[in-house]
Amino acid sequence: MSDHIISIIRTVVPALIGLLWAQLTPILEWASNVGINVDRAAVEALILSAVIGAWYTLARWLENRFPWFKWINGVAKQPTY
Repeated sequence: MSDHIISIIRTVVPALIGLLWAQLTPILEWASNVGINVDRAAVEALILSAVIGAWYTLARWLENRFPWFKWINGVAKQPTY
C-alpha cells in the first residue's frame, strides 16, 4: 500500500471516530433543557474537533506503546515522508 493511501486512511479513521462520538454527546439537549442559548453548529464543531484530537493523541500513544495496537488508526504502518 502506498504512503499516500496510508496517510489518507490514518486521517480518515480518527475523523470518523470523532464524528461518531460527537453524535453521541447529549450536551446540546441538556443546554436547551436548562435554558442556555447556544449556537448548535459551533458547539458541535468544538466537540468534534476536541474528540478527533483526543482520539488521535490516544491512538498514537497506544500504537507506540503497545505493538498490538498498530491497527488502531486503520493501517498498521505509518507513512514515511
